[in-house]
Amino acid sequence: MNRTRTLAGLAALALLAAGCSSKAVKEDSVGSDGVRTGPGVTAGTITLGEMADLTGPFAANDTKITNAHQLYFSQLNEKGGVCGRKVRLDVVDHGYDVQKATTLYSDLARKVLGFSQVFGSGVNAALIDKYAGDKVLVYPASGAGPLLKSENILGAGSTYDYEIINALDAWLQEGTVKQGDTIAHVYLEGDYGGTAISGSRYMARKHGLKLTEVKIKPTDTDLTSQIAGIKNAGAKAILVSASPKQLGSVAVASESAGLRVPIVVNGAGWSGDLLEGASRKPVLDRVTVAQSWAVPSMKLPVVENFVAAYQKKYPNTKLDGNVTLGQSSAVVYAKVLQQACADKDLTREGVLKAVGQLKNVDTEGLLPPLDYSVKGHAPATESLLLRPDASVPGGVKAISETRHESKDIAGYTPDYAK
Repeated sequence: MNRTRTLAGLAALALLAAGCSSKAVKEDSVGSDGVRTGPGVTAGTITLGEMADLTGPFAANDTKITNAHQLYFSQLNEKGGVCGRKVRLDVVDHGYDVQKATTLYSDLARKVLGFSQVFGSGVNAALIDKYAGDKVLVYPASGAGPLLKSENILGAGSTYDYEIINALDAWLQEGTVKQGDTIAHVYLEGDYGGTAISGSRYMARKHGLKLTEVKIKPTDTDLTSQIAGIKNAGAKAILVSASPKQLGSVAVASESAGLRVPIVVNGAGWSGDLLEGASRKPVLDRVTVAQSWAVPSMKLPVVENFVAAYQKKYPNTKLDGNVTLGQSSAVVYAKVLQQACADKDLTREGVLKAVGQLKNVDTEGLLPPLDYSVKGHAPATESLLLRPDASVPGGVKAISETRHESKDIAGYTPDYAK
């Protein structure tokens, strides 16, 4: 009898757990407006998750991205939101800690329609299978190419390898580097650096450059010894695919070593904070930034209006290209939601389906035209080339406001796609 009671109790607990689980993740339904809705969507609200790095190695960048997301969606809400619903962001800080991010995701995923940000290549790589199981659309705040293999990832612009290819192509055209030269690439382990190094390896093979690869970890902050090795290799230029602090270390260490060669960095590795302290002079003298999204100094109405609003709302936050990156990615995610609304389907599956319908997406110059119709590919391959300039808003200025696209891209197959 006791055994029977125990089994009955366990069965009751199982039913209770099942009931709690079903309440935790809302079932799909149809609202009074005829729109199918799923988790994170009510008659008046669309809730999106934001998993940010607000205290880790990329905090200088991601705080601005997150602030820009908050501002953009608040502006959108003032105009009526999406599908007659206000967009709400549920923000958590993972500090670029994969284990912490995994725990935070498990809780947040039950409450949101999708994720307007999960910051960091390593974090996204760890969670990619969970995205698929939960059928959520995620903007990864990362240009890592391998992530695009997943239908759950929403890219916004070019990936890191195309930024490197375009920057090297520009250097080759202007004679900064030439066939036979040695170039060094300092890159983070993981998908960020792995994507970027694919681009430099390709250009080195194609143009007879000697490539010195220097892989580093997110925790590496003093790169003096790596710069000594790069100098001994006779490098004529340095590529950096790492964090802003690591770019600062490369700039300062190379200056101290007398290695005053040009440096190019992916947009993810730039921060206006580098225009202060010891890094200021070498950064101003020798750094080029390659990225696909617009920067605050560009004379575009969509940029100027947003930057003015950002400075008013966040007067104590330094302005740089991460503000417009946040604006750009929020615009793209909103366009997906608007397409899903037009399809009368604000379920997770409906949002994923909406992405593939977006072709030649116009963001008023924030990004190149975007094409999401080809799965697994970057929606754009063009890059802006920028130079640090302390006199302009955001600290960088476009060398040309026309984006650069190397002809070599036509023959490029990424290492991660082979």
